[in-house]
Amino acid sequence: YAPEGSGGTWAALVVAVSVGISLAVGAGCGLLNGLLVTRVGIPPILATLGTMMLFSGLAIVLTRGTALYGFPDAFLILGNGYLFSVPVPLVLFAAAVLLVGVLLRRTSFGFSLYLVGTNPTAARFAGLDNAAILVKTYMLSGVLCASAGLVMFARTNSAKADYGVSYTLQAILVAVLGGTNVAGGFGSMAGLVLAILSLQF
Repeated sequence: YAPEGSGGTWAALVVAVSVGISLAVGAGCGLLNGLLVTRVGIPPILATLGTMMLFSGLAIVLTRGTALYGFPDAFLILGNGYLFSVPVPLVLFAAAVLLVGVLLRRTSFGFSLYLVGTNPTAARFAGLDNAAILVKTYMLSGVLCASAGLVMFARTNSAKADYGVSYTLQAILVAVLGGTNVAGGFGSMAGLVLAILSLQF
């Protein structure tokens, strides 16, 4: 319940805290995936599929299998608002593309990530901490997934545990269509954007 006289400030604060918690949960899920792959030694495809089922099960338990709806208007801006006549989801997408593109092409982390994907043995002999790089990558992926989830249920004003299941194969298709090597070491944001636009059109 909002304190008397707080108006939109309280709603904005609640939304900001909720978004922050959601992104932190996404990073935590990515951290778990990264640790399962790097420390436990589970193959990535098995680790991520297994945790997907785990996270889906937890979501069903927390929501009791029903759809949640009726979010505050301050939150729905993420999915339906406009910024200078440009839809907010498009702005967020462009920002994510720009940030990840710069991270991959203009930072030492991005260079290290490509090297680990191309030849993990060479990366290790070059002095890179392969495990730390992979864990950070899974955490970044978790944050991006959480961001996509926020936009998706802000756009529909509802959330259900299985809403994102239908996008799993589409995400893989976009990656492959965009020229990403499933074995690692090659891929670009430009290719992914072209693949997304192709499917969208």
